[in-house]
Amino acid sequence: MAEEDIVYQAKMKVERAQRHYHSVLGRYNDLKAKLDGSEDSSDPATHMAHGFKEMNVSDAEADLREARDEMNAAQMEYAKLIKRD
Repeated sequence: MAEEDIVYQAKMKVERAQRHYHSVLGRYNDLKAKLDGSEDSSDPATHMAHGFKEMNVSDAEADLREARDEMNAAQMEYAKLIKRD
């Protein structure tokens, strides 16, 4: 594969990673807002629903960290390639 094709592929990988990160960030923000708007009460059903919202936010935080790491790795790879030119 030609050098310019490799650089182009790396650039596309960065763009995909950025779109994925922003998608996950939006999901995280939505879940966080729902959690912040709910109350943890003594009512068992409400307490359980709040617990599920906390788990969803926790899962979204892990997904967000993973997406950020993938985006950063793609950006570093692309930066190395364009530095060589």
